Amino acid sequence: MFGLADSYRLARQILINLFLINKNIYDNFLSKGELHMQEKEYFSEIESFIKKNEIRKKEHILESNYETLRNYWEIGRLIVEAQNGNSKAKYGDELIKKWSKEFTNKYGKGYDATNLKRFRQYYLIFQKSGPVGHQLSWTHFRYLIPIKNENKRNYYINLCIEKKLSKNELIKEIKSNSYERLLNKPKQIEIIQPRNNYSLLGQTKN
Repeated sequence: MFGLADSYRLARQILINLFLINKNIYDNFLSKGELHMQEKEYFSEIESFIKKNEIRKKEHILESNYETLRNYWEIGRLIVEAQNGNSKAKYGDELIKKWSKEFTNKYGKGYDATNLKRFRQYYLIFQKSGPVGHQLSWTHFRYLIPIKNENKRNYYINLCIEKKLSKNELIKEIKSNSYERLLNKPKQIEIIQPRNNYSLLGQTKN
């Protein structure tokens, strides 16, 4: 028999279930709202670095190469933070697609999805050391960033610093596999500082 006590227990369980469902909906609503607020904050912060960069370009400020690289590094950092530190998160790529449309409309192709991904990779590569390259331009880094092997990448960075290579000269060195032709490759190649005068490049095969 289904008595009064059973009806009471059933009604109580239904109320508990309804409460839990509504709580989940509310929590989910809050988390989405918080996420949206975080996105807006990161977007605004990234845009502030873009504005700084564009002002320098328009005013032709000299010796601003380091500041340009610093801005790109900061943009990359903010993108990684906005996607909760996971560089491969699908959410991160969706953010990049979304933001790139707004940035390109306002500031041009320099902030399209491809370049935002480059900024992110630039930060991830130089996360510990900070932006590199008092003597290297962003044009150089466009060809250095895709090099996955750290020693190889550092070799070409050092080569650019020591020999003051142009973009075309760097491309020529990469295509000629000068790193692969090194004799007795060091186990670890560190990026040299501009003040250092000694060479870490080693000998190459003919």
